[in-house]
Parts: sequence; structure tokens; C-alpha cells
Amino acid sequence: MHSHDASDDLKKGTRTVGAAVRLVRPGGWERDTRRTRRAFSYSQYRITLSEAPRLGDAHPYVPAQGDSMPQTDFTGRRVLVVGASSGIGRSIALTAAGGGARVAVAARRRDLLESVANQVDGLAVPADLADPDDCARIAEEALAGLGGIDLVVHCAAVSPITPITKTTAPVWQRLFATNVVGPLLVTSHLLPELSPGSLTAFVSSRSVGRPYHGVGAYSASKAALDQALLSLRLEHPRHRFTRVEVGDTAGTDFNRDFDLDTRKELLPLWLAHGALSETLLDCDDVSELISASLAQLLDRPGISANNLVFHGAGGIITSPDQRPMIGTREGRRHARAGAGGQQV
Repeated sequence: MHSHDASDDLKKGTRTVGAAVRLVRPGGWERDTRRTRRAFSYSQYRITLSEAPRLGDAHPYVPAQGDSMPQTDFTGRRVLVVGASSGIGRSIALTAAGGGARVAVAARRRDLLESVANQVDGLAVPADLADPDDCARIAEEALAGLGGIDLVVHCAAVSPITPITKTTAPVWQRLFATNVVGPLLVTSHLLPELSPGSLTAFVSSRSVGRPYHGVGAYSASKAALDQALLSLRLEHPRHRFTRVEVGDTAGTDFNRDFDLDTRKELLPLWLAHGALSETLLDCDDVSELISASLAQLLDRPGISANNLVFHGAGGIITSPDQRPMIGTREGRRHARAGAGGQQV
């Protein structure tokens, strides 16, 4: 990989997307490269890196001739997506299946899950991550149905909105059972049976280390998952574990558990503390990019990417009257009024 001037991309008709990637040799030294991810070389799906722009820098996009997302190659891969009934998990499952993977999907909402399973011609495992027996069953049924697993992607989470001191014991218990304990139990059951060169990815949050009013309990659960991920790498150095941080995203169910009155009360605080991004990621678009990155890693079993970070290009929202933009391959467009799923 090599560095280049981001202005060269514009001359060549390519584009840049903000990302931070930690590259390591499995079991060896690591090198943190906080860079801007240059556009894929679509013919070979090759990722190169360039210097990261400063916050607030412009990110113009000049479409290249025939520019399109890479047709991510998952041919022959066996993929389990946990939390696949909607949002990023659903999109990753669809992308993997479209790239030739055999897919198993797990989630709590049976009707939505079975719809996704039908779309990917895959295996549905209705399950609740807060139930330890269900966690074991996810691993057992996915392994049996796929005949082995090459990639696991953990996307499931609950995200209540409430101040820390008003978070009740049942909410704390449900939050940590679903966001932390469940994914780790599923992973623990799977580890001895994962194929050589496999990869396990966990979707995290940009609020880790920078909590926002009302989402402190959620941030704490994601911080706990991040810390457990470090221990997984320490205890299982021959397995690869990738943390995927996704910024504010339109089209997910992140705010499904939000109390609207509480959200209205917290909005001025979010604006004052710069918690809302000017540019939202598009759920399907960023999921394709995540999928393509994970497919690249599967093709390179000697490389680990400990952290993949995807944020919308641009600054922050400073006024309640300011409508966010949605960043896509075509550039940026205004979000429709009431667009849901903004992830913090």
C-alpha cells in the first residue's frame, strides 16, 4: 500500500471515503494507519490508503467513467450475520449472498428475519441474544446448516435512550445481555469450529469514548464489547477479530427504542455538544463497502484489520432547522424529513 495526494483522486475521477484502519500481522506487531480510504480499484477490488482530511474539509466527488460499487466476491464463502432482520445486518447479508456466499441469518424478529432468509435463499435462525440457550443454538444451527463458517458479522444491538441515572436494572440487564454477552457467547461457541482463515466482525459505535446525552448506557455496552474484543485477540491470536465502527447512518433501526419525548428534550444538548453529523451514511451503501472490505480480508488470511471506521464526510449539525445530507456514491443529497436510524 502507498500514500498519495487525495487531489490525484479527483484528477483521475476516483473518490475518497473517511476510514481508519489498523493493520497487523496475525500474532505480530501492529501498525495504526489513520487514513482516508481511496476508492476501490473496481477491476481488482484493491484498497489503497491516503492521508486523512481534516474535520470540515470539503469532500467533492467526481464520478469516474462507468463508476459503480464493486461486485463483492464471496464465492464459496459461508457467512453468518447476527442481527440481520434490518439495517446494516440485513444489507450485509444481501450483499454477501449477491456475491456468491451461502448465508445464515439470526435475529429476534422472526417475520423480518424469514423475509431476509428468503431473499438470500439462506438459513433463518430466530433467536434472542439475551437467552444463553439461544446463543448456543445460533452457533449449532448455523454450523450444521452451512457446513462450516468463514465469516461472522455481529450487528445486533438494542439502543434505549435515557440518562444514566434513570436507566433501570432491567434495561441495563437487557442492554448488556444483547449487546455484549450474547455476541460473545455466540463467538465462544463458534471459535473451535470456524474455518482456517476465518474472520469475526463486531459492529461498534462512534460513541465509545465520547458518550452523548441519553445514550450513555448504550455507549457503555459498546465499550464493554470493544474491551472484550481486545481480550479475544489476546487469548486467540490465530483468529482474526475486526471492530467495525459506523457513523450516523440513515435507514437503520438504531432509534427504534428511542422515546420520542426524551429525544426532543435531548436534541438541544446534542446540538450543543456536536453529536449530530452533517452527513449521514446510506445504510445500503456503507454496508456494501463494509462487505467488500471483509471479503478482501477473507482473501488475505495473513492480514488483520483490527478497526474499520466509516463516517460521513463533513461537519456537524448546529441548528435544529438544519437538515442532514446523506452521503452516497453519487455525492450528497438531502435526507428526507423524518429519516430514521441516525446512529450515534
